[in-house]
Amino acid sequence: MLTLRNDQLSVAVLDPRADRELLGPRFCAGGYVLQVYDANEIPLLTRPQGSSQPFDPYHGEGLPEAFSLSPGADRAQLGEPVLVLGVGQVRPAPEPAPAESTEGTGGVRPEPLEYSDWSVSRNGAGIEMRTEHRFLEWRIELVRLLQLEGRTLSSTTGVRNHSNVPLIFQWFARPLFPLPPDGRICRFACDSIYLGEHPHFVREGDTGVTTQAPPASTDGVYTRVGLPEDCRQLRAHIPHPVTGEVLLTSDFRPYHLPVWANSEACSVQPYYQHVVIAGLEERWSLAYTFGGPGAGD
Repeated sequence: MLTLRNDQLSVAVLDPRADRELLGPRFCAGGYVLQVYDANEIPLLTRPQGSSQPFDPYHGEGLPEAFSLSPGADRAQLGEPVLVLGVGQVRPAPEPAPAESTEGTGGVRPEPLEYSDWSVSRNGAGIEMRTEHRFLEWRIELVRLLQLEGRTLSSTTGVRNHSNVPLIFQWFARPLFPLPPDGRICRFACDSIYLGEHPHFVREGDTGVTTQAPPASTDGVYTRVGLPEDCRQLRAHIPHPVTGEVLLTSDFRPYHLPVWANSEACSVQPYYQHVVIAGLEERWSLAYTFGGPGAGD
């Protein structure tokens, strides 16, 4: 395990070289934040099955990020491996998962076959991790950078396409926070939001989202949030029992924005999609401010 630390927070980061028993088939191994602690060593993040239950790499914990489009998957035969960016070669589950399931049909999960090798370096208050994927006609360089400044943790991802063909990728973050007793998930900093109809979610005022009686299953439930056209970046205020709130911001407009919850945890999950032309690079970032000055602005 790797650590970023200052006088206000400490961040536990999986080492993709040494912590492979904690990796799985879904989440990016580089820059995987497993936990953030306050100055009193109180954990600020959780897992879908609750902190009292064993860690499950498939469902994750903390601030996992993932790529959900696999280059070459449309040509793969049943049982053949595909490339999952940030993970390596993975054998997909035999059938697609149901609409609101993360388990796969019949509980059969994707199987990691070969993890990618990562280099790790430190730079002041940050950690940088790099890997390169070579698969079929693709050669893709992936960079992950974590920076801790005061009470703000930033997570930056870079994808450089060294292939001769365009790369279409889809990425999402799945930050996992304790669900407040009143079910309030977040409040978005914009004039109004659209909230997809769902029996377990209600809109609170013009910009808030609350869950009602979410199930205990690790699959949980989710619905879609729509931001107004003039909202070019994400800014979500997430209630937190220790820090008061966590401010989640992005430097991009999410093209898809689900909110998720079960009886233990909740999550605001921004998606980003892009086409990287041969020889070019794309970078984007999220930032989490854990209470303190700036979180309530």
